[in-house]
Amino acid sequence: ANYRLFRPYMTAHPGKKLLFMGSEFGQWQEWREQHSLDWHLLEQPEHRGLLDLNRELNRLYLENPVLHASDTDPAGFGWIDLHNGDQSIFAFLRRSPRHPERPPLLCVFNCTPVPRDAYWLGAPEVGTYRKVFDSDAGRFGGSGYNRQDFLVAQTAPSQGYPCHVRLDLPPLARSRRQAQNSSYDDGRLASTRLPIRSSSSRKRGSQ
Repeated sequence: ANYRLFRPYMTAHPGKKLLFMGSEFGQWQEWREQHSLDWHLLEQPEHRGLLDLNRELNRLYLENPVLHASDTDPAGFGWIDLHNGDQSIFAFLRRSPRHPERPPLLCVFNCTPVPRDAYWLGAPEVGTYRKVFDSDAGRFGGSGYNRQDFLVAQTAPSQGYPCHVRLDLPPLARSRRQAQNSSYDDGRLASTRLPIRSSSSRKRGSQ
């Protein structure tokens, strides 16, 4: 579970990525040039799940310029929730000023083994937010705790943003949401242009 939390964090955080051979499927031994990788571990479903997780992260990274096109641009990153040390939850969004047609990604991390239901998470605008990644999904070896494929943002402000969604956070997991425009029937995503929001507001979480 800790691996499934950390790897999506590394993918979502600004900066280029480095992963040593064998880490993509959770090899126990450090990579050694005189030995082959421990490919036999892929016979175990837990390790196969980690490989699938990394495959999905690579696909999302390739297809979403908000995750890589603005790594050196401060406008490509914005805090949502950075004050919740009591529950060990933090959240941020990624966006790409170079690709204004692409909506931002809302990334939230629960760093404890305690699920948090109906957690308030600030959102930049009203509309529907689609789940595009969940590290706790069963196919990755997780519990499949969250079943909210779509969330509708409410107009009550939270964490410095004008709207919020209420998200059931799985334990030791990372969830990623993206705005979706219902006027498109071919799966394309809505466009948004966002200012950098102040991160000084206190969080509002589940009680």
